[in-house]
Amino acid sequence: MRKKITAAFAAIVAVVLAAVVAKALATAPAASDAADEPDAPAALEQPVAPAEDPAPDQAADRIPDEAGTEEGQGDEAREGALTERQEELRASYSEIEAEAAALLEANVWADETGTATLSFGEEVAAERKDGMADVEWPWAVSLAERSEQARADGSGTEEEILVVVDLGQEERTVTLSRFHPASGAEQPWTVSSGAFRYASSYTAASSSASLSVVDAAGELATVCEGEENTARLGQLIAAIAAAEYPTATKAVWQGQAEYDYKARTVAFEFELDNRARTRIRVLHPLGTASFETDKGAAL
Repeated sequence: MRKKITAAFAAIVAVVLAAVVAKALATAPAASDAADEPDAPAALEQPVAPAEDPAPDQAADRIPDEAGTEEGQGDEAREGALTERQEELRASYSEIEAEAAALLEANVWADETGTATLSFGEEVAAERKDGMADVEWPWAVSLAERSEQARADGSGTEEEILVVVDLGQEERTVTLSRFHPASGAEQPWTVSSGAFRYASSYTAASSSASLSVVDAAGELATVCEGEENTARLGQLIAAIAAAEYPTATKAVWQGQAEYDYKARTVAFEFELDNRARTRIRVLHPLGTASFETDKGAAL
């Protein structure tokens, strides 16, 4: 009897053990599969916004419209900042190119509100506005051309100098313009360009120098036929220089004169001490108080 109970108990234990083993075998593959199962598709995961690069310094990278120069250059565009090409351009200016460069340099230019200014130094140009960062860039004149056109109504003449400015990495156009009225005072120069940041155009606000007439030979009064004529001519030359060559401080007559006794005239020249060494040629009809110049002004 005791043997039968032991056998029955052993059978029960065997069945329980078999069930436990079977259950373990049934669950093991599932665990393995879970371990080997690939990551869930990205589309099912919670989307994560991509990391953004730090925002660029807009103020440093921005350039004036059509200027081809960075505002950030203001920290670097200092004396000695000219490129090799700009130095070559400056060393080989034609007369009109030197004149345009001198005119740009001669003035402090202001916008119509008076809150923005533009200046052209010998190497670096600077645009400034109240409460705003300065914009600076090295510059040189690459090309300049003058044109004049009379107004249809006869009120005067429009003069324009189209200037191509080399900014180091590219070139932009700047326009110098002025109205010569048929009567009345000369109008100031204006400079305009899409390259400017704070205003599209500026007007000459000040001239940097006053002019003195130098008689190097001591005979100018003889050529002009009197001290009074000489003084009047000096005023005319000073007015021309102030209007067109404001960087000049002297107009020198070296003593040469060309007499044409048949035409009853004498011609002579003054040389200005501006960058271009501009010459102003004067024609004086003998026996008169009249003077004509090759710049259009006359007495």
